[in-house]
Amino acid sequence: MALVLCPECGTSISSSAKMCPSCGYPINEKKRSMYDDLNEYDHNAKNTWEDSDFNTPGLVAFIVALVSLIFFPVFLSIFVSVGAFIVALMGIMNYQRKGFAIAAIVLASIDFVFSLFGIIILASF
Repeated sequence: MALVLCPECGTSISSSAKMCPSCGYPINEKKRSMYDDLNEYDHNAKNTWEDSDFNTPGLVAFIVALVSLIFFPVFLSIFVSVGAFIVALMGIMNYQRKGFAIAAIVLASIDFVFSLFGIIILASF
């Protein structure tokens, strides 16, 4: 191994060294291309949706439960409220902010109870 001079500080270092032990200047580092960052992408990285601030499933479930409570007929509303309840549970389990998901569970539960009462009343006639 030959000794070379560090281009930054002038210290004698081994030609096989990756960086100067004195100043830390990178030695023999290959030149990076603009595509190197794409090649270094970690395909096994964890999905960051759980770490995000916005609870999209909770908001979707809230809107669906609200629309179901106001507009849908009784028989369709019971299925939609169960679906909104399940999506809201997913929002509670996977996100930090739980406000819309909790509100969606409350609305879906109210919608489900109203639908059951509606079915019971309609069945009695």
